[in-house]
Amino acid sequence: MRSKTYKKSVQYCNRLLETGLCFLIFYGPLRFGCTELKAYSVLQVTVCGLVVVWMIKLSIINIVYSRKLRARHGTPCPNATRSRDHMPLVPGDRDTRALVLLLVLFLAWIVFQLLPLPPAAIKFLSPATYDLYCDTLNAYDLAPEKPATRTPGSEAIDLGHADHLRSLSINQHATCEAATNVLIYVAVFMLVIGNFHCRPAGRERHKRRSEHTEKSTSVAEAFLIPQQRLVNMLIAAGFIVALVGILQRFSAARVPMIYWKYRAAHTSHFGPYYNRNHFAGYVNMIIPLILAVMLSRGKLRIGAHRRRIASLLRHSILAMDTFINKQGLPLVALLITVAGLFLSASRGGILSFMAGAIVFLVLLRSVAKTTHRQISVRKPALVLVSIVILSVIVIKVDLKPVIDRFKFLRSFSTLIESEARPFAYLATAKMALDFPIFGVGFGAYRFLYFKYRSVHIAEYDYKKAHNDYLQLTAETGLPGLLIVLAFIILYYRNVLTRCSRLPHLDNKLFVIGGCAGLSTMVVHSAFDFNMQVPANAMTFFILLALVYNASHSELHDKRR
Repeated sequence: MRSKTYKKSVQYCNRLLETGLCFLIFYGPLRFGCTELKAYSVLQVTVCGLVVVWMIKLSIINIVYSRKLRARHGTPCPNATRSRDHMPLVPGDRDTRALVLLLVLFLAWIVFQLLPLPPAAIKFLSPATYDLYCDTLNAYDLAPEKPATRTPGSEAIDLGHADHLRSLSINQHATCEAATNVLIYVAVFMLVIGNFHCRPAGRERHKRRSEHTEKSTSVAEAFLIPQQRLVNMLIAAGFIVALVGILQRFSAARVPMIYWKYRAAHTSHFGPYYNRNHFAGYVNMIIPLILAVMLSRGKLRIGAHRRRIASLLRHSILAMDTFINKQGLPLVALLITVAGLFLSASRGGILSFMAGAIVFLVLLRSVAKTTHRQISVRKPALVLVSIVILSVIVIKVDLKPVIDRFKFLRSFSTLIESEARPFAYLATAKMALDFPIFGVGFGAYRFLYFKYRSVHIAEYDYKKAHNDYLQLTAETGLPGLLIVLAFIILYYRNVLTRCSRLPHLDNKLFVIGGCAGLSTMVVHSAFDFNMQVPANAMTFFILLALVYNASHSELHDKRR
């Protein structure tokens, strides 16, 4: 009886985890991207609550349920937690732990920026930071044994022994806030990896279930949650966000309003986002995912059912009905999201969309060499082109604003006259050169940018560099950038290597679509600051974990 109670408790925890993550998937983008303090506080509290539920689940499995189950089979209870019923905090193989280690190393680097250090250490580690403190803090350059004296009525700051201790970050509060954001995203990543898995689809899944009915799986694997619902929720959220943007774009009111109620600060908003570039960054992650789901559902499966498509184009009403029932919803979602992307007129979004489409087709072609089924790249490419054309015709997208926004590419002089971002990039690069190793402090970019900006953009108050890689280098130094790049390279290497060995085509297609969606964000981060928008960053880490689970699905099959 107790074992059944423990099992029900774990299942209840699974429901809470799945429901909470589905809430985050919808709440983040629909609540203005969680860029407001109240919305982001809700996101933080929800993630912390889910982590608590996860810890409770781990306690039930590892301490109580595993010991009871193993004791029933004659295994001594003290050794039960060492068995295969043990559910580790960091699941997976050596590569998974290497990725987690890189995330922990990045957080440790940020913590080191917060450590209080004496002036001699600051001067040795970061001379630019030492000079900045000397220029802005009274008597900072005095030795601790010769503290500054305060005269009556004077406003001079007496640093003394304790106040001489400063951190490498020029703003500790901003660095703590940014570190908390990263910790929240890492927690979401670990929640999905540690509690969800990608099962084989269709008849093969039921066959595997029947084969292993007698051979009981490990306790850890028995209580993993299928991730298909999270994938469906991501697609549904992307569809709703794009639909809201299209409806607002064609509404009668020309006043910049979000949800026809909240006034936007400027006219560059689109959908629920205050910035159209952030909307485009979010939608771009969903579009390849929708295409992958369409290709894996049968009617548009590559290399199969060619006559169904031909009959649809010719005359069959029955084929039309079947096509809509099987593929209608993903097709409509793909049409709406692509139309919303072009309506937003985001240059970085359109360029990253093209980059994601190229990645999708290239990966599809490379995976075709390792599968026994016939895979053609022409059909997915034709689907992408057709969806773009349909979006322009059906939604009546006016391409003139989009074309006008790309006119800056005609000449270098036009680029200089019309764009302030190159000057912002140059100023950020100068900052990175002055603070090459430890940076100015994670999240402290906006407090020092005014010192480096040129007269050409004096009227622009840039709080972000509009290039996540440059800003990351300026804030955390070259080591911080190398850690992030190592994580990206190791992730793609691990996922794509395992994708070629997956036995199920559905999982392969999902990994390809997910990698293409992640690639759009990797490319778009070179033109904007999408990773500093909480909803986009959280969706990126959720998709990161879902793709990783799908690429490691054969690992669960072997253990079964």
